[in-house]
Amino acid sequence: MGAATNYLENKILDHILGRVTYTVPETLYIGLATSVDDEGNIVGEPSSEAGYARVEVPNNTTNFPNAVNGTKSNGTPIEFPEATGDWGTINYTFIADGDIGYENTNVLLYSQLTVPKVISAGDTVSFLAGKLTYSVD
Repeated sequence: MGAATNYLENKILDHILGRVTYTVPETLYIGLATSVDDEGNIVGEPSSEAGYARVEVPNNTTNFPNAVNGTKSNGTPIEFPEATGDWGTINYTFIADGDIGYENTNVLLYSQLTVPKVISAGDTVSFLAGKLTYSVD
């Protein structure tokens, strides 16, 4: 199960306590990495030169149905493009409010895979509906 980054936790607290408006992103970007931490630091995100791209997902209740028991999961399958080169060992998924290279992109949520996956050229990474789970810790 995943966790919220400190960035998102602070935005939620400011929104609830102090009534500082947090504007929810209209589009979210699902990414893969070797490591992601509470500060939203990403280590080992694959290279676009190897065919990697974050998956752009409209932020709505079809793609992210209502939370249940403090967790939220994807409501539709998430599929990455086929790897044209080696992506290395993937240990984490994450949700960001921007794509690779966008200024001021923030990682919002991250989750460690149950089993790390080595992605090689020709592999396709996908997650069935309900398989990516995140929570606010």
